[in-house]
Amino acid sequence: MSGDYAERCEYPLFLNLQGVAVLVVGGGRVGARKVEGLLGAGADVTVVSPEVVPELERRVREGACRWEARRYRAGEARNYRLVFAASGDPSVNERVAAEARAAGSWVNVADRPELGNVAVPSSFRRGRLTVAVSTAGGSPWLARAFRLLLEQVVDPAYGPFVEQMVEARRRLRSAGIPAGERRQAFADIWGSAALERWRQGDAEGARAAVEAILQKWEAGDSGDASGRHAEKQAGHDPNPVGD
Repeated sequence: MSGDYAERCEYPLFLNLQGVAVLVVGGGRVGARKVEGLLGAGADVTVVSPEVVPELERRVREGACRWEARRYRAGEARNYRLVFAASGDPSVNERVAAEARAAGSWVNVADRPELGNVAVPSSFRRGRLTVAVSTAGGSPWLARAFRLLLEQVVDPAYGPFVEQMVEARRRLRSAGIPAGERRQAFADIWGSAALERWRQGDAEGARAAVEAILQKWEAGDSGDASGRHAEKQAGHDPNPVGD
């Protein structure tokens, strides 16, 4: 078992696919899910399949992606940096994967992850926060189960809360506050009532809670140790590499 894991041990990585040409071979339910995720990432998607499911056809009509109503042609995978083989025909998927790998392209095979060199994790988003889970292709069911569990913990309130943290970082950097103190300020925000206010639907209260902390730090009042205490309570490293 350890040998199998070593072969499939993967490096987690997020890709900027804005404007990147991506090929999806297959227009069924699986292919449609792949396309939807790719469009959300801003990819330039081409679907090759004799037929497509209604939801994918709708996206084509909207102009979100291109559909070439035909079978996969030998060698065309080499024209794309990222390829998804989801045709439902194992022989076609194998050929697409082999040609993509030979051309140095990244390829994912929906039902045979071992044939490709890219695995798509089970994931969800809360605004700009993305949480992804992978079992290196070993158990998609378990990856999905973990994802559903994490969705309950990382609830929708984290979406606007993350935006607050992003804005706080921008403001504190603009104010010339050193990285170490910025981390303490972030811990103050993390330990504040802001997240709970978002959960309660109190956007004004959430903003007020963070604004009070930011004004304190922008004014140079760094004597409050509550940030360091909040980090300790939350189990965070008080001295991470970045902020």
